[in-house]
Amino acid sequence: MMSHLPSRLAGMALVVLVIALWDPVSGTVAMRVGLPLIVAIGAALMVRNIAAVAFAAALLAGIHSQPGGEDPVTAIAWPIACVAAIATLAVIWGRRFRERIKATHGARWRNRSQDRGSSDNG
Repeated sequence: MMSHLPSRLAGMALVVLVIALWDPVSGTVAMRVGLPLIVAIGAALMVRNIAAVAFAAALLAGIHSQPGGEDPVTAIAWPIACVAAIATLAVIWGRRFRERIKATHGARWRNRSQDRGSSDNG
């Protein structure tokens, strides 16, 4: 059975709304930056995994970035979104690493103590 169904449905509704509102010919900032960010929020609600969404956002923003270009969206907005997504990934992965180290600390300490005890007796 699917968990978190209301938030998943809300995410799907956001994505469908963006698809309905999207105008590929429009050059407005709302169409080029706002709607993709809303899709990212919808995706996060659907998949319930911020790291996966941040990874996809970093890739897509990086692909669409043109630092130093004349268009402010590709020269400024997408590079900022890419850096923000990479920073989000770094924080998530750093926390996961620290949690893993903390979770295995006791077992590693016991193994070291047992190894020292067996080498002293042998």
